[in-house]
Amino acid sequence: MKIVYVSDLHTNLKNYDELLIVVKKNKPDLLIIGGDIFPRGKVSDHINFAENYLYNYFSKVKEIVPEAMIFFILGNDDWKDAEKSFAGIEEKGLAYYCNCKKVSLKNRFEIIGYSYVPPSPFKKKDFEKLDLKEDAIPLNPSEIYISRGGEVVVTNPSSHFSSVGTIEEDLNLLPLPLDFSRSIYILHSPPFNTALDKVMNGLSVGSRSIRAFIEKKQPLLTLHGHIHESYSVTKRFYEKIGKTVSINAGQINLKVDAVIFDTEDIEGTIVHTNPL
Repeated sequence: MKIVYVSDLHTNLKNYDELLIVVKKNKPDLLIIGGDIFPRGKVSDHINFAENYLYNYFSKVKEIVPEAMIFFILGNDDWKDAEKSFAGIEEKGLAYYCNCKKVSLKNRFEIIGYSYVPPSPFKKKDFEKLDLKEDAIPLNPSEIYISRGGEVVVTNPSSHFSSVGTIEEDLNLLPLPLDFSRSIYILHSPPFNTALDKVMNGLSVGSRSIRAFIEKKQPLLTLHGHIHESYSVTKRFYEKIGKTVSINAGQINLKVDAVIFDTEDIEGTIVHTNPL
């Protein structure tokens, strides 16, 4: 099963267009988009982008490869309230929105998505949670933003993080695959202390609970984004954790950064559109 994977397009329309070229060239069975898909702005800007651009974009993918299936999640730079714009997207046969959901394929592969990341320096917090139950609530920035009722509201870290639980807890509540060896997880945060989670100063900022989950459950494949610069720091876009292949396809180049591979031989077929 051939997959084209990309993350963190952030409404770079040039990259969206280039992704169509990648799809046309490779004719994948699956196109997977790993979060941070919307423009910066208000909730209404995200909804308008979904309804006036994204739906048409998915239709273009289907015109190029009619049998291709499209799966996507949101990321920490997206407003959660924009999820309402995806109502009916599956019924239209366009794509599957996978946050905290499982989609089973006819070939017994299963796709499971999860959008949340550990606390970051950024003020937008809809898709941020404490990583572990024992983690301290970060106090900076002291004023943060979340979406409620279609509007952006101001709150503080203590109120937000104390009310939403942790990534560690969420991972135990995700739908279970029938067979982890045929499961594909779309997880916006990369696992901690890997080639996929390094910022420019070399620090690891990925999720410890996601790392522990991968080590314990050993899914076939985990797909990540969020830390764009990690590829330029480590010169690696995938890493094995036990038997699991973990991939980060965040954007760092002028041309779209996508990863293409076949699930029958991931390491033997995996290529990056912009090899370093």
